[in-house]
Amino acid sequence: MNLRELNVKSDLTLLYIDLEGVRFVTSPITLPGHAESWLRVGITKDCVLVVQTPKRARSIYGDRHILLVAIVTAKHRFNVELNKLAGVVFMGDEFKVENEPKGNKG
Repeated sequence: MNLRELNVKSDLTLLYIDLEGVRFVTSPITLPGHAESWLRVGITKDCVLVVQTPKRARSIYGDRHILLVAIVTAKHRFNVELNKLAGVVFMGDEFKVENEPKGNKG
């Protein structure tokens, strides 16, 4: 899988990502100095990878590293075939998914 930067022009409309029914798992990640953080990974019914982690973790590790960890998590936890991924969405940690089933962490 090649990672490419997506250049979005201001006159283009972004695609709608349907988050209804997204399955999420939350995995702990360790920051430098042994501080704990988390990475939340979901997959939509359209095979869009949804990644959520605190800004601090993204600033320390960078989006590429977080994305690679998210892809590995999706492959192992959701049995996702990587060539079937349609896209990736990074969500800030301030966003909440209201329809997330209870007890779907870890």
